[in-house]
Amino acid sequence: MLRLFPALPSAWPSGTIEGVLCRGQVEINRLNWDGPIVRLSVRSAKAQDVLLYAPAEIKAIAVKKGAVSIRTLNDAKGRRLSLPAGQDVEVELQLSRR
Repeated sequence: MLRLFPALPSAWPSGTIEGVLCRGQVEINRLNWDGPIVRLSVRSAKAQDVLLYAPAEIKAIAVKKGAVSIRTLNDAKGRRLSLPAGQDVEVELQLSRR
């Protein structure tokens, strides 16, 4: 599971982080946010489904790079990403205002 911005201060309405190794052999290459637009670049060491959760409702999500499939969940703040092994994947999310 990737939970984006679990405690993002309101003083940081935009920013970027890079090179974060997460549980489950998933690396966040780059996470960039500017208001309601979030760009996420990840790589998984193994083929797997990952639950992605945002701090607000995901209004739209688009694949910008890679062979990833996205499925909706019962929670409007989450999606299930099917990540391929060893490939960079980029998605862009548009969130409702937080």
